[in-house]
Amino acid sequence: MIFLSRNIKKDIVDLPEKTESKILRVINFLLITSSFLFFLLNSASGMDFSWSKGGKTLTYRYLPSTGTLNDLEVITSDGFAFHPCNYGGITSFFLGGQLLYSWEGKHQTQFLGAACDDSGFYVARFRWKFSGEFFDFALKLKLEEKTLIIEAEALSPFSPVITFSTDRSEATPDPRIIELPFGHPVLFSNGYFMSAILDPFYSESSWLTPIHQPISPTSAAFGCAAWYFPRSDGRRNLLKERLRLTVSPWIEDTFFIPPPAQSSFREDLARRVVVDLWLDSFREEEDFLQWLASFGFKDLLVLIHYWQKYGYDNGLPSTHPAGEMYGGHEGLKRIGQLCRQLGYRLALHTNYVDFYPNSDVWNPADVALDSQGKLTLSWFNSALRIQSYLLKPTKAIFYARLYEPLIHRDYETSAAFLDVHTAILPSFKVDFDARIEGAGRQLSTFKAYSELFQALREIHQGPICGEGYGYAANIWAGQIDSFEADPRSLHSLNKGVRGYALPCLVDYKLKVLHNRFVAYGAGLMERFFHFPRPSQAEDFHFYRATEIAFGHAGYIQLSKALELIPEEILREYCFLRHLQQKYLQLRVKEIYYEIDGEFLTLSDSLRRLLSLSPGPDSEDFLWMKLTRLKIDYDQNLVIYVNRSMFDPWDIVVDDKIYTLPPGGFLAKEGNSFLAYTALVNGLREYFIWPAESNCRGTLQSLIFAPLEVRGEKRENRSLFMKEYINIITWKPNPANKDIKGYRLYRDENGERKLVGEVAEGTFVFFDRAVFKDKKYVYYLVAFNSYGREGQAARIEIK
Repeated sequence: MIFLSRNIKKDIVDLPEKTESKILRVINFLLITSSFLFFLLNSASGMDFSWSKGGKTLTYRYLPSTGTLNDLEVITSDGFAFHPCNYGGITSFFLGGQLLYSWEGKHQTQFLGAACDDSGFYVARFRWKFSGEFFDFALKLKLEEKTLIIEAEALSPFSPVITFSTDRSEATPDPRIIELPFGHPVLFSNGYFMSAILDPFYSESSWLTPIHQPISPTSAAFGCAAWYFPRSDGRRNLLKERLRLTVSPWIEDTFFIPPPAQSSFREDLARRVVVDLWLDSFREEEDFLQWLASFGFKDLLVLIHYWQKYGYDNGLPSTHPAGEMYGGHEGLKRIGQLCRQLGYRLALHTNYVDFYPNSDVWNPADVALDSQGKLTLSWFNSALRIQSYLLKPTKAIFYARLYEPLIHRDYETSAAFLDVHTAILPSFKVDFDARIEGAGRQLSTFKAYSELFQALREIHQGPICGEGYGYAANIWAGQIDSFEADPRSLHSLNKGVRGYALPCLVDYKLKVLHNRFVAYGAGLMERFFHFPRPSQAEDFHFYRATEIAFGHAGYIQLSKALELIPEEILREYCFLRHLQQKYLQLRVKEIYYEIDGEFLTLSDSLRRLLSLSPGPDSEDFLWMKLTRLKIDYDQNLVIYVNRSMFDPWDIVVDDKIYTLPPGGFLAKEGNSFLAYTALVNGLREYFIWPAESNCRGTLQSLIFAPLEVRGEKRENRSLFMKEYINIITWKPNPANKDIKGYRLYRDENGERKLVGEVAEGTFVFFDRAVFKDKKYVYYLVAFNSYGREGQAARIEIK
């Protein structure tokens, strides 16, 4: 393929020396001022971009003609040729007073030429004309490994572009669209995987969303669409897009890699299980936290959602002081003090997206405008019949600085929770007010919210958490420190699919996003299950299997809608706290899916299964088939997860059979660590070893506190000495089994120091040589044959 006229250098050399010198100076000037020099070519010119690996060669062939992405063809060495973006590129635009669609061909296309620029892009320029008007634009192409980068930019001072889209594939037989949880759509056809991602960190568009739509037996829309809506002054932003098109036999090559970003709180969050409180009573929430503490739960991240001055989703952004309907200022202060004493991080739910007219600081001038210059609507509180409006993203940080320092001061917060911000694409919250810088750009919203996150980190001296959905994860991972990890895509949400019914395709999350931030849970329980709430232990097992498979932090949700099983709270805390401290600090080496007795990579698994799928939308089929996972991390950590809802799975470890029931798992780290939910010799066991004293061994049942615990201080006098003794007595709790003894701890400056232990038949303890006028605080726990300690009874002796 030609991309420079072969005779241009010879022509210059043959000129007189003086003339040659002048021409070369002009060329150098143009190179410096324009960054590249175009040499006009005929319309048949073009470029091949090829890569080879593993005996396969793939070519992206670009022959500039129409100015659309229909000029691009993919050709493989095994004879597969197709158009990945058949009607793609600029798909709609205004010209000559009319709305035009590129595929209709009503406009005239003039190819202005092509060349290579200084950065290695092949640049093709076009002019589209209609009814006496025209605009110019360029398409720039470059190969990076297996990905073809295509940049589109306006060359005219105005841009009539309305949409730029990857549109649909063509000549792709039996196309299957795969939604990568926490990622993006991927198309599979004829043994090849392909993704077409418009880079959200580059795009100047207003609205940028993924596409998922089967078209025909040979065509599917699987990429992205960018919309350029007018600002309030009627002008649109100039076209600027970067498409990353990847076609490969290996699906991991198609993964979109966002720009580098990593939370500075990953190590801190790796040891924290999230406690998500949705009660409307501070007293009940305080009691629940005290109950967790009595079982030795450490390093929790506590999120409180119902606490605001005017109630939940009302009067925002005015939140401080705490609402009287929940227990008021003093009630929330007690929770803040308790969390500080226990070493828990506390975050309160706030929102700088929805602006309510009944807010204490309502100001219509700070509401985002739509394209018509009207106030942009946001959330509608259907219970109170109150309409909120979109707070200008650029004003979010101003209002946060009004309230967050007060929240931190009064309630001793050490983290923050933001509703909405990270549960949406930036496109959903764009300000079109032409008076502000960056109006009408989704990227402006991303930047404004990212600055908000950093401001809140500084105020609370801790991590920022947020609401989350899978489709926005690769935008916010690393910008946010942690979020509620509902895995669903926009396509899944539109279909009404719940989280439990998504295929357990963990590769994108674990290989791309895992080391950027800490996702927790798998979404709110009521959003995860198809029924209103989990009602039996197996439901929690399935949810936990999802968390472990995706490498998430643990999650305990408390709300009026949920009926918690106390044993499952213990298992969630123990299993996830000990596993996540390992896998959140490691990198994934490989991921396998067990199919018909073989462990296969995701690419090989999909190649085998998709040919059996009954239709182009394979989500339901893959959910039932890709249920057995083996995940290899660094440092010999191996985790098996059975995410089937119906079938058990036998795993052999050291010649011993562990049968993983639906929702079961097994984790091992060489010979030094083992944890599982499995059937062993026909009996279901919950086991972890080694672990902290409140988690080690079997987790079959809770160990409750001893009963009738009493303490008194007595004087012990003899002929030659006098001492004071604290005497603690108790009775055994008949609800406990396998109790081997009791341990007594004394509180010393907030730390528990072991005083001693006694065997199971002894129900009295003497702490000798104490001070007469000093108050002592003790904690008494029973322990079983594994040494696991149970709920503590607290005793004060004055």
